[in-house]
Amino acid sequence: FTCKNRKNRTISLLEDLCTTCETPGVRKNNLSLPPTKPICNVQGKPEYGQNINLTCVSEEASPSPTYKWESYDVQNNLRPLDPKSTVSNLFNVTKETSGYYICTSTNKVGSALSNFTLSIVSPSMNMNSIAGIIGGVAAALILLVIIICCCYWRKKKQQEEAYVFYRKPCESKREFKKAITQKVIKLC
Repeated sequence: FTCKNRKNRTISLLEDLCTTCETPGVRKNNLSLPPTKPICNVQGKPEYGQNINLTCVSEEASPSPTYKWESYDVQNNLRPLDPKSTVSNLFNVTKETSGYYICTSTNKVGSALSNFTLSIVSPSMNMNSIAGIIGGVAAALILLVIIICCCYWRKKKQQEEAYVFYRKPCESKREFKKAITQKVIKLC
């Protein structure tokens, strides 16, 4: 004689796990059922400074199970949590909140556990912040190019003016050639 539980798993009545029998005319039994593997979820963003809730629920169990949370940091040291709740509230999370979390669901028939690793990350940047940063950097680069060009042209103009000396007119062709090789302009 077999029956199916709510997840359509075929089980033996001898295991005392039947919740809905398939045999017509057989009365529904209120038999004990151990907890199924708990489903763990993180509600909220696991980012620095945020508040998050860790939830743990077994979909099937008779009688209703109790829950126990355990947490280990990244060095595998046990740390305290509210042990008797389906929800564990974590406030103002930091990188120290990261680690290994275990939820155990237990009733008089049995127990099941589920575990996961929680990693707290830095807050994500939204697209407006990224666009603002890119725009600011572009404006700064344009301004820098303009300043460099102005400095270059000013220095070039000063160098050209430094080569020009005015003296009395050249008295001979030889003196004129000497003046040109020295980059001194003389009026001849």
